[in-house]
Amino acid sequence: MMGDYLNDPTVKKTLHIPDSVSWVDADETGPVADGLKSDFTQPCISNLEYLLNKGYRMLMYNGQRDGSLCNHLGNLKTILSLNYSGIDEFKKTNQKLIKLPNGNVLGYIRNSNNFT
Repeated sequence: MMGDYLNDPTVKKTLHIPDSVSWVDADETGPVADGLKSDFTQPCISNLEYLLNKGYRMLMYNGQRDGSLCNHLGNLKTILSLNYSGIDEFKKTNQKLIKLPNGNVLGYIRNSNNFT
C-alpha cells in the first residue's frame, strides 16, 4: 500500500519527485544499508542490559506506523526478554496513552525506574 501511495502521480508531483523515479522498499539494501552493515547487524542486547543494570536511564523509541518491517510488537517482545534487574517491575507497568491538546493520539509510553 505504501508503494502504491508514494508512486501515485499526484503524490509524486506534490513531493516534487520526477515521474521517472519510483519508490521501492529498500530496507537493508542499497548504499546506505551497505555503509551501516558492519554496525547494524551486530547484536546489542547485552549492551542494553549492561547499561540498564548500571542504572543508566534509557529510552527506546519506534514508530508504530513507519511502514518498515521493524515494528512495535517485535521491539516490545525484545524489551520484555531483557535480562536486567528491573524487568519484572517494568512488565507490571501498563502503557499510557499520550494525546495532543487537540485530542489526537500522539502515541503510547511505558516506563519503570530508569527505562522508558
